[in-house]
Parts: sequence; structure tokens; C-alpha cells
Amino acid sequence: MCSHSVMFVEDQKKPDLYRFRDLTLCRAAGQLLAFACDSTGAVGALPEDDFATDARRAGVFLVKVALMEVIASGAVPVAVYADFCYAPSPHTERVLAGVLDEVRSVGVGGEIVRPGYGTYGAPLCTATGVVVVGQAPPAGLQIACSQPGDLVCTVGRPMDKRSHIGQLTCAAVKALRDCAAVHEILPCGSKGFRYEANTLADTSGLDFCESETYPIKEQAQISCGACACAIFTVAPEDLPQVRALGIPYFICPIGRLTGTRRQEALAPPARWAPLRLTADGSLHFCTGQRIRTAGAMSYAAGRRPRDEWICAPEQRAVELLKQLAASLPAVPFLLIDDLNLPMRPDGERVMVALRQQLTSCGIDPETGFTGSTEDNHPGPQTGMALRLFGWRE
Repeated sequence: MCSHSVMFVEDQKKPDLYRFRDLTLCRAAGQLLAFACDSTGAVGALPEDDFATDARRAGVFLVKVALMEVIASGAVPVAVYADFCYAPSPHTERVLAGVLDEVRSVGVGGEIVRPGYGTYGAPLCTATGVVVVGQAPPAGLQIACSQPGDLVCTVGRPMDKRSHIGQLTCAAVKALRDCAAVHEILPCGSKGFRYEANTLADTSGLDFCESETYPIKEQAQISCGACACAIFTVAPEDLPQVRALGIPYFICPIGRLTGTRRQEALAPPARWAPLRLTADGSLHFCTGQRIRTAGAMSYAAGRRPRDEWICAPEQRAVELLKQLAASLPAVPFLLIDDLNLPMRPDGERVMVALRQQLTSCGIDPETGFTGSTEDNHPGPQTGMALRLFGWRE
């Protein structure tokens, strides 16, 4: 059971949403879903990619962060939407093969992967986005469930985003999540593992007391890139059980959790039943209700140095949203935008414009909107991948 207070009020017309760290939680038809997203720009095998790597590895890199966040929460992946901002090609097929490799590494079949494509041909740089949807098991998600007195440990080491070899894998996080002794797992990002440890403590209503000395303390604020490491919590007496798993990554206790719980429990899903993913990407519930989705992609339209159509990217994003809202045969409730743009200034402008437009679509921009930007490798051409989710009786 977890211990973060989340007030869900189920609506028969659309799901109820709640933001928890980097996840969007959704309760619908008695089920509890977790949505995570990420974007990758200029990392791959195209001519203008800033960081050159083979396309298959770029696919692993694309899906890794969102997949790891869903797995760490205890949810079971049921859908992976891999969106390319340009038309299908041998390059996109190789990237997709990498996505499939990573998905299969956690024991999930490749049939849950649904690619989406734009219409632009011959792109200069990689521009992709991904959305991973996970379903909570009958016992619920394992979030905000750390206990007073727990050890906080790192697994893996901080590593620059450009270095892919040796980074923590989704398979290793899945092995940790399957261990009953592990209470909570939180993948680490660009702010470093000290920041994530304090975040984890706060969402459990506890405090993080960092150890005075430990082997990697000088790396506590170094960027962990694309989840090169994670933190997890465990009772001190159970740490040997975790080490016995044989996970081939450095495990290091960095502190403890102290205090008294100040949160209430999040109830597990009611009337749990498996979801069915159909060929068109819809998620079907046993009640007959379903979540429909549609994606819209744009490439080389914006203000980046090599864009072919010079325009305000925020206007282009609003156009895409209007197209999606008009075409989706369902009541919209969640928009996810994966931008191959740096946050400032263009990424921020796009998000502001989309928030203003969402209310006309019947979506609460505070809970029904999330996304990602690409500050490390934005590339010379603009890429946008918008995915809209709707509820249908």
C-alpha cells in the first residue's frame, strides 16, 4: 500500500486525473493507470544528430525514461506509443526495433508498442516522443510507500546523458520492483540523486537524513542523465536480501528516512480487470468503456536554424491540437506533448499556448496536460509530437 493522499472522484463521462511527480495518474472504470512521457532530439544516426549513435540504441534511449518511471511505480506496461515526427523509413524501423528490445527486456510483449508517424520525408535529425501507459495491479501502485527508518540507497551511478553504456537498465529496475523487500523506487534525473531523495521523502510525508559520509557523496548533485541511476528505500535489515538479487550495479546507502507519516493511503483499483489494447491503439475496459487516442506530428516547422517553414511553434502546436480534438471520437481528457525544443524560449511558449487552448477542449490544464522538452539535444529542426487521449462510453 502507498501513503500519498490522492483524492479521486470517478466521473462517468471522463476519467479522474492526478499529477504525482513525473506521472499522471488516471482512475477510470475502477482501474488505476499511470502515464509517463519523454522526448528525444538529435540523438541517433541522422546527418545532423548532435550525439551520433546507432538507430537501435536511440530507440532504447527514447523509451527508457518513461518505461522506467512506470515500472518503478509498480504499474504493468499495457501500451507504448512511439511517435516519430516524420514519415516511416528504414531509420524509423531501426529505432522502433530498439524500443521493442527495451520493452521486451522487462517481460512485456512487443505487441503493446504502437508507432505513430508524421508525413515529412528525409529529416536531418532525430525527433521522437513516447508515451507509456501502465496499469496498477490489484494491490495498487507502490508510490509514496516508504517507511520511517528506511534506508535510502542508490543503484547505479550518475552519468552524463551522452554515455549510454553502463547506465541502469529497465530490466534491473524491474528486478528491484519484483523484490518484496523494496518499498519504493524513484529513477533519478538531471537534478541529481540528493534532490530525488528529498522528493521521495516529501511525498511520503517524511524527511531525508543524509549520511555524513558515503562513497559517492561528491556526486550527489551531478546530473543522472536519462535515469543512469535510481534510488530505492528498504528496511535496514532487508538490504542483504536486495544485494542477494545480484543486480550488476553499484548499490550504496546514502541516508535514512525520519519522521512520522503525514499522508493517507491511496486506495488500490476497484473491480480490477485486465485491459485490452486494440489495433487502433485504444484501451478497452471490461465494462465496455474505452480510452481512445490519436497523435499528430510536425517537423521542420518553427524557428530552429534549419526549419523549412518559418513560423511560431506555439501557433503550429495549437493547430495540431485543434486537428486532434476535431478528429478524436471521444471526450478528451489528457494531452501529452513531446517537444524536440529547448524549454526556453520556444518550449515554454508552446506549453503556455496549449494550456490556453485546452479549456476549449474541455480539459483541465492543471491535471490533464503534461509533456517534455529537449534541452540537451534539441537539434537544428523543430519536432513536435502531440498525443490526445479521450474517454468513450
